[in-house]
Amino acid sequence: HGGKVCGILCERVEGPAGTHAILGIGLNVSMDSSELPVPTATSLRLCGLCEDKNLLIATLLRRLDDHVTDWLRTGNVRQAYRERCDTVGQRVRLTFDTELIGGGDTVLDGVGVDVDDTGAIIVATPEGRKAFAAGDVTHLYCHPVTVDLSCPGCGQGCGQGCRVRD
Repeated sequence: HGGKVCGILCERVEGPAGTHAILGIGLNVSMDSSELPVPTATSLRLCGLCEDKNLLIATLLRRLDDHVTDWLRTGNVRQAYRERCDTVGQRVRLTFDTELIGGGDTVLDGVGVDVDDTGAIIVATPEGRKAFAAGDVTHLYCHPVTVDLSCPGCGQGCGQGCRVRD
């Protein structure tokens, strides 16, 4: 279907016990077309996938635990995240709350090209590559994009020489 079936929000909070992350996940499980919040959304039902909410939550929590365990063991899950990040290689529109980001544009279009070590999405814009850790991301599915992360200097996927081409 190509529609958005899930949304994830993560917020860092400081408390008496230290720094924590609050994670919110919304998953469109058994919605019909008329119940979807936006035209670009879909649901597991509409995709013909599992609608068993008990199985879904158990699987989600098990996989989340696997990733947190891996992160605690290695200190880095960037590569695994990057490989699964649908935003890399997509034309995107980022919408911002200017009070949260300290002013500037409220909307920016570009191409998602990478994820940095902090988890921020790196977007190629006409003004150059920029990292964004906050904002709403909308995929613009008008044209396919190829992202080439090979570096002309070292020939590796370091991302330093990232080129985006249509």
